[in-house]
Amino acid sequence: MRTTKFSNFLFLLFITMHFFSFINNTFFNKLSMINIYTSFIILTILLFINIKKHSKNQLLLVVIIMLVSTFSLIMNDGGLGSLVSLYNLLIGILVFSNIEINSKSKIIAIVMVSLLFFRYCHLSINNYSNNVYYNGFNSNTVAQIIMFCCLVISSFMRSENCKKIYILFLNVAAAYFMLKCQSRGALLGILVYVIVLLNDKKEVKKSTIKSLLIVIIFIGSIFPIIYANMYKNEVSFEIPLINKNLYSGREAIYLDIIGGFKDNKISIFTGLGSNFQLTHYATLNAHNMYLGLLVNFGIFVYILVIIYLMITLLDSCDYKKILPIFALLLNAYFETSMLWSAIIMFPCLLITFMQKDSKEERRKEYDT
Repeated sequence: MRTTKFSNFLFLLFITMHFFSFINNTFFNKLSMINIYTSFIILTILLFINIKKHSKNQLLLVVIIMLVSTFSLIMNDGGLGSLVSLYNLLIGILVFSNIEINSKSKIIAIVMVSLLFFRYCHLSINNYSNNVYYNGFNSNTVAQIIMFCCLVISSFMRSENCKKIYILFLNVAAAYFMLKCQSRGALLGILVYVIVLLNDKKEVKKSTIKSLLIVIIFIGSIFPIIYANMYKNEVSFEIPLINKNLYSGREAIYLDIIGGFKDNKISIFTGLGSNFQLTHYATLNAHNMYLGLLVNFGIFVYILVIIYLMITLLDSCDYKKILPIFALLLNAYFETSMLWSAIIMFPCLLITFMQKDSKEERRKEYDT
């Protein structure tokens, strides 16, 4: 009982500190780096006080990934922040797929997420000008926050058996506000989620979900190569709905990273590191989660993380509830998504609402 209460306290502390970081750009600049390390401390404590609730195989896999990624960081001289951000994702997914969060804590978290949702929807209407907002967040960031909030609220509504029409209305509204931001990645994620919601009456087999995950991850992994080659071959068009050109600068980033791997053959195993110098940009942002894993830590960590995600989503979570993750994995074609440490609370909340067993079933499992 004490462990459960303390876990809920840490859960709310974790959500609250990330909530405040998104109030405005000033808070974000002051808290984002602090939150990387405080999140690691909180998540590590949650991991150890609930250690018996976690699968030994998953724990072992997390340890292996942490060791291999640390070795990669030493070899490629990357930044510590990129490593801790990966640790947070690994531990956060493991912890929140297993620990028991009470209804009161979930409602408090949803209230905070809803406040962020309304705030960023408001920003998309009133403060958009030349792709930059007055508070320092650009249009893609605002659209991503709207998408993350919408997916978390939708997952909560589904867990409470709300009518599908209300969930669809929420997602259509979110899509409207994202259109205002002209963000392709976030809009793609929400539109696919809406399509899935409209067709989720049919019973979906676990093997089908597994196949879809593999296809989405595979296409996302080769997307930077396809995108860069399209640019080199002068294939271009305006994207429907947002009237935006296909290329926005990501092609230059992808070409730089691909060139870096070609110039340093061993880097495919160890990664180029988060301090890799781009030609046209001061700091590295891969703008693709899968490429981000490769460039920061190399092929071995990339493979291990994908395996870990697949195992967690298909075994530790209820595979029928993981549909919002499809949106995150699609958004990851254009953004670092779950690797972005600032938004770690959103995938953690999603995982919380995707837990496989009821509280009663989980208690029986832990007692045996």
